Amino acid sequence: MGNAVIEVENEEAIRESAKGKYEMALIEGDLSKLSSDERMDYYGAVCKSVGLNPLTKPFEYVTLNGSLKLYARKDATDQLRKIYGVSIEIVSKNQIGDIFIVEAKATDKEGRFDTATGAVSMLGLKGSELANALMKAETKAKRRVTLSICGLGILDESEIEDTPKTRGKVEKLPLTTIDKFREKAISLGLPSPAIRDFAIKFGIKGKEADEKMEIFLADEDALKGAIEEFKGEVA
Repeated sequence: MGNAVIEVENEEAIRESAKGKYEMALIEGDLSKLSSDERMDYYGAVCKSVGLNPLTKPFEYVTLNGSLKLYARKDATDQLRKIYGVSIEIVSKNQIGDIFIVEAKATDKEGRFDTATGAVSMLGLKGSELANALMKAETKAKRRVTLSICGLGILDESEIEDTPKTRGKVEKLPLTTIDKFREKAISLGLPSPAIRDFAIKFGIKGKEADEKMEIFLADEDALKGAIEEFKGEVA
């Protein structure tokens, strides 16, 4: 058997192995089985599947009951509504015992719609704490229905906040190239909401994204100049 044939078979075996890891991670809902690089690839794939820019860090990791999971930050649902033309309306508000429940309906630009609920406990709450809880139920409903209509069956940031500390904790993973670039760009004066447009302008996307970010990270003056150029155009 020639070396070329063996090489091809090895590549296919590696692809099948990686595919199996992703499938098991999805089925079991535990991303801890993936390596750091595989998690980055998975993160990028999820972003690409719904049109989100990974530079804006729309997702974060959390460990719940020993399993590493991906959850959506507020930025994710805000971007998704804009991308898919999603409008939200509150359908109902009900109280069952000490539980306050809000139902939200989402409709996208194609006319498809979906509903989801957000619930909070009002037990022992009063004044501003009660008011905040009621608003949180509405926020949870809006974010959950946004993720649902966009095809993302993952946890929302507001759901993570309600998780007891004994059951879960936010996973602080090593900074990726995206994290480092994002932090550096913001420190040099690029507003966080503008990172996506900045990336588009300077072609930071696809397979070459990491390479281009590394170049900017290695040359702070070049990054600073690019930011000034970008800000001058949008001013």
